[in-house]
Amino acid sequence: MRYVGVDVSLTNTAVVSIDKDGKITSSIGKIGYTLSDDDDVWKETERAVIITNAVVGFIDGCKFSAIEGYAYQAKGKRTYQIGELGGMIRSEIFKRSWNHKPVFISPTSLKKFATGGGRADKKKIRECVEIIWGFDCKDDNIVDAFVLAQMMRYSDPDLRDLVPMMDFQLDALKASGLL
Repeated sequence: MRYVGVDVSLTNTAVVSIDKDGKITSSIGKIGYTLSDDDDVWKETERAVIITNAVVGFIDGCKFSAIEGYAYQAKGKRTYQIGELGGMIRSEIFKRSWNHKPVFISPTSLKKFATGGGRADKKKIRECVEIIWGFDCKDDNIVDAFVLAQMMRYSDPDLRDLVPMMDFQLDALKASGLL
């Protein structure tokens, strides 16, 4: 069984897969790239297609997968680009007849699950992830994808009695609709 987490970003999408013991089986970061102000709409579309194909390909066939939901603090043109990318990913997933579609987890729930608080900054999340799971990584997107994968692992009914869980993690899973 594998558990997959996806942190979608225009310039640094990350996907992480872990096994039933919480160990990383595969990890990919830096999917996507920065565009210049001179790039046209077709370059934006190309980037979104590349990211969408990578995400959908990675989670295909996975029973337990999660994608981080929108962070609503984006401003300007990026807001539309992020919305378009999210819509493309959802559309591609919707078109497939998967028995198990990924769940979308809010950034606040991810933070609560990792730290106990919904307003933690990236540094705090990294510190807590290293303390709880022994995973040390400087790439915030990979760390977020790792936490999402752990959320899916903790939500697996077959593992629930085997995985030690703190109260704040239980609360975050319940708030996300995973329990």
